Amino acid sequence: MTAEIAVMNQSAVALAADSAATRSEAKIFTANKIFALSKYRPVAVMIYGSSACMNVPWETIIKQFRAELGEADLATVSDFGDALFKYIGANRALFPQSEQEQFAFIYAAEKFARIKKNIVEAVNTAIAENGPITQEQASDLAQGVLDQRKTFWKGRPRRKNVPRDARRRAREQYGNQIVDARDQVLQQLPLTAKQRETLMQITLDSWYKQPQSGQSGIVVAGFGRDDMFPALVNYEIDGVLLNRPISWTSGDVALSQNNRAVVVPFAQDDMIRLFVEGVTPAYEAFVESYFEQLVNGLNAMVVSELPADQAMQQIKDDLEKNRATVIGSLSEKLREERKALYVDPLLSILSGLPLNELASLAESLVNLTSLRRRVSLDKEDVGGPIDVAVISRGDGLVWIKRKHYFPAELNQQFFANYFRTKVGHG
Repeated sequence: MTAEIAVMNQSAVALAADSAATRSEAKIFTANKIFALSKYRPVAVMIYGSSACMNVPWETIIKQFRAELGEADLATVSDFGDALFKYIGANRALFPQSEQEQFAFIYAAEKFARIKKNIVEAVNTAIAENGPITQEQASDLAQGVLDQRKTFWKGRPRRKNVPRDARRRAREQYGNQIVDARDQVLQQLPLTAKQRETLMQITLDSWYKQPQSGQSGIVVAGFGRDDMFPALVNYEIDGVLLNRPISWTSGDVALSQNNRAVVVPFAQDDMIRLFVEGVTPAYEAFVESYFEQLVNGLNAMVVSELPADQAMQQIKDDLEKNRATVIGSLSEKLREERKALYVDPLLSILSGLPLNELASLAESLVNLTSLRRRVSLDKEDVGGPIDVAVISRGDGLVWIKRKHYFPAELNQQFFANYFRTKVGHG
């Protein structure tokens, strides 16, 4: 895991990221997570989640793209991000068809493993509650899990720039890999032919629709040619299939005369949210959940005391109808109060911060997450040196803190060659 942040006002955007990179859930190494997306333009990229795309390090992908981009000056930050993902989809050297086919197998197998886990849990729960069950009952439970997954994907938004025939083409190209993954993962489950087809459709839908989160997060921030104020676009990506990245935009920020400052955390954001909003997401969820339980309990107590006649039925219906309104009003009121007490005062100060203070705030907020992990029982997967960069229209990308894997004083030729070579560190 990681902790990263973008702190923005109308003058600049400060990016800060820790260095911890987890391998095999046990080993933690030091990694770079912020890179110049262009040697010549004020735009940078920050990565979180997986440090590689289909086993190709993001550092390699970004630096190869940067060499390809050269001195190109694109109109907006979004254009820079779109160009990066277009490059990823078109690059057969990085992502040949053989690797895409292997990824199709892995991608499907991961989904089937989650489905299998849910089916096994449903069967074990039924056995614990009712004793042994028949094969037909087990099949019904499996169908229930598949129906839930179908409903989930049906409700997800369609990814942009995906061809209408993507599902047909994916089935033709990767059908064998999907079947192999299904048979290997679900081989012991008694599935009907209809259920096997449902599994195929669920997999194809997962490539066509937008999931809740991706394997890697890519933050592109800075200034395009036409951006008067800094902008940021947050992409997520799982891999490459059909020569197209399985990617989507999960958020964007563009400052203006009216929107003068913002703090945007990524990955582990609990302590940053606590500093900015005065409450952690976990505690906020607890308060809202407890209030909902309280309202539901009071409703049930009142309804149980009312006479069971037609005259009282309208009161019961009104109580149920107003229940959601009461619960929703609390959530809205809490948001308004947080905004007035914490968010607005902070952003008011942030909008006028000079560049050095902007960088200091970004670094401090990442440090806050690292400190919390160090003095708690949580896994200490945020830490190491913190890289900090500030991007402004006039000065471009300026490193405030930057770790190198080599002593800078022994490698002066590296810095001398940075703008003379196609590929460089940074």
